Amino acid sequence: MTSDIAKETPVDSLDPSPETLEAASPKQGAFSIVRQSVEGRVGVVILALVVCLAILGPAFAPFSPYEIEVGPRLSPPSDTNLLGTDRIGRDVFSRFLNGGQSLLIVPIVAVTIALIVGGSLGLCAAFYRGLLETLIMRGFDVMMALPPLVVTLFIVLTFGTSLPVLVLAVSFGYYAQFGRILRGASLNAISSDYVLAAKARGEGHFYVIFREVLPGTLTVVISEYSLRLSSATLVLAGLNFLGFGTQPPEPNWAVMVGSSISTLHVSIWGALSAGLTIAALAMSYNLIGESISMYNSRGTRANRIGC
Repeated sequence: MTSDIAKETPVDSLDPSPETLEAASPKQGAFSIVRQSVEGRVGVVILALVVCLAILGPAFAPFSPYEIEVGPRLSPPSDTNLLGTDRIGRDVFSRFLNGGQSLLIVPIVAVTIALIVGGSLGLCAAFYRGLLETLIMRGFDVMMALPPLVVTLFIVLTFGTSLPVLVLAVSFGYYAQFGRILRGASLNAISSDYVLAAKARGEGHFYVIFREVLPGTLTVVISEYSLRLSSATLVLAGLNFLGFGTQPPEPNWAVMVGSSISTLHVSIWGALSAGLTIAALAMSYNLIGESISMYNSRGTRANRIGC
């Protein structure tokens, strides 16, 4: 009976198929990964639409975002004012078209700084180990115990709401996460055969890091970068909503939501359009990051089966 079961069970079913291993190949570029995923494609389309809106929108605004009394106050949508007017008669549609650039640029700059600082510390911890690694990792543990919004609020309340402070405050809330991710990915790469071969050839640390280790961690880093962009966008929007970021009368989507709270019973169009766009921007980053993250998970499972 045992032999019959063995005959009925194909050997190929116990091993990963070539298609599975190829789909999970770590050598595949991040763009190809996103393109092959439904979530990734949807995220890219949404992100492209929001980016075009934020960058090209001001050119199509029918009024200046600062101009008041362009129509009756809190008027409903009309042919002249497509989203109506706010409580001082400004055109809501014009402010909406001009309000996305800071929410698009500031998180990218802040998260990039966090990646550079945290990634550098994580690489140092992975390569030099010992006391340096212990000190760096304990610092990461302390920072990761604090929510990014709390860290950012503390810095902004202490040093002010200027743009440089806002960028550094947001980046300070995320550098530890990048450090831990890059340290873990680098430790896996350091123990690989090609890195050991490079060390055996006498290559220096910088060559090993930039030519051998970092290329193998790109998909993990890009996935984490995209997910942190989603979180940073919401944190920045929350700061602007609370009044600690962009100040009126500057157009900003989160400020539009905050300033419309008291007039929602009369006009919801400003808060609705701005709130949905912020959600779409954060969701697009999240979809792209999740598509790469799921690819990395499939690759890890395939490698374990292959072993």
